[in-house]
Amino acid sequence: MSQVDQTSESESEFLPAESQADVVTDHNHKLYIETVGCQMNMLDSELVVADLRKRGYELTRDVKEAETILFNTCSVREHAEHKIYSSLGRLRYGARKNPKKVIGVMGCMAQKDQNLIFQKAPQVDFVVGTGQLAQVASLIDKARVNHSQNVRSRELAVGLGRKDGKLAEITNSFQSYDPLRDPEMRPSPYQAL
Repeated sequence: MSQVDQTSESESEFLPAESQADVVTDHNHKLYIETVGCQMNMLDSELVVADLRKRGYELTRDVKEAETILFNTCSVREHAEHKIYSSLGRLRYGARKNPKKVIGVMGCMAQKDQNLIFQKAPQVDFVVGTGQLAQVASLIDKARVNHSQNVRSRELAVGLGRKDGKLAEITNSFQSYDPLRDPEMRPSPYQAL
C-alpha cells in the first residue's frame, strides 16, 4: 500500500472534503519534472517536489516510468520555450498510450502562453502560473479523477504574479488601512483590493 493510501485521520482532516472523496490512488506515484530557465525555477521546482513527496510521490529520471510529468518553464529565453514544446511533443504518443499520465506545465511561460500551450500540446492537463504553484497537487488529483471518468478537461491556474495566489494578504492589506498614517487624506486613484 502506498503512503497516500495510508492517510491517517489527523492528516485527512486537513484535506478539503472533495479531495478526500475524489483522490484516485491507482497510479504509481512516480514523478518526473523537467526544469528550464533561471534559479527561481529551480527553487519553484524543489518546492513543488517537496510538497508532492509529502503526498507519497517519488522522483524518477525516466519520463516513461512516471505517471505524473511536470515541466517548469521559462519565458525569458526562447531556447527554453522550444525545449519544452519539443519535450511535450515527444509525450503526445505516450499520453495516448497511457491515459493515466497527468501532464502539467508550470512557470512563467505557462503564465504567459497558457492558451498556446493547450493548442500546441493538447495532452497537457493543466497550466499553472508562478503565483499558483501551491495548487499543483490539487490539480494533479483533479486530473486523475477526470482521467478515471474518461473526461479530458484542461485546468488553468494562472495569475499575474507570484503573490496573486495569496488572497488573505490582499484582504488583510485592505483591512489594515490606517487613515491616521496619511494625515493629508489626499484622494487617490489607487485602492488596495
